[in-house]
Amino acid sequence: MSEMWEIMSEVGKDARRHLKLKPAKVVVVEDWYYTYACRRCEKENIETPVVKAVKEPSFSPDSFAIPVVAARLAVQKFVIGSHLYRQEQELRQQGIHVSQQTMSNWLLWSAEHLLLRLRWLNRMLCSPCSQCSVFLQSIIIFRPLARIFLAAGFLG
Repeated sequence: MSEMWEIMSEVGKDARRHLKLKPAKVVVVEDWYYTYACRRCEKENIETPVVKAVKEPSFSPDSFAIPVVAARLAVQKFVIGSHLYRQEQELRQQGIHVSQQTMSNWLLWSAEHLLLRLRWLNRMLCSPCSQCSVFLQSIIIFRPLARIFLAAGFLG
């Protein structure tokens, strides 16, 4: 029998595909921004220049949310139909304590800023400037959103 394996050679192979699910993982990321000062200037009693590292803009004031988090909340709530209290429970199971009120504030802040941008887009589309109009009309992704908001009376 062992002699047979020595004379066998590969003549083909079969593949099988399968899905592998990785559950979503929520983590708190802490960014550090340093401040620098000239020690020599400080020792010589010269006006000491202080330089701070540039911070990335915050998604909303005094919030640790980022746009991806707000987008996920919006999709879960408005597309999938998962209420904020269920999302709160899901986050709590992962060790993140965020209240329904906080999530609601993130959604409201996102909606307000989306409306501001859509109003700006509407003004640009209606602009007599042909360059602005042609450029903005080429941004296809905003068209359906703009139509929805125009139909709902939010723009104009």
